[in-house]
Amino acid sequence: KRSRRRHTQEQRARASERERDAKMAPQWVKEYVDKHQLQQMFEEAANAVVKARAEEPAAFLVEYFQKKQKEAQEALLQQAAA
Repeated sequence: KRSRRRHTQEQRARASERERDAKMAPQWVKEYVDKHQLQQMFEEAANAVVKARAEEPAAFLVEYFQKKQKEAQEALLQQAAA
């Protein structure tokens, strides 16, 4: 129970730090992050690397983002062709 409780406390502390940092960020930073959905993008990438239990997380993330970039380019081409 102690380690679970400590883990929960650490999660709350990290969440509070993120909230504080978000309040301190300049408005343009918030707008940029929202416009490009960066928080969601990085959460999805983190979830994917953990789910894959990648031996080399950095290499996994490089491939992950390359795949995402290719998918985005293909979607743009499809839109342009429509």
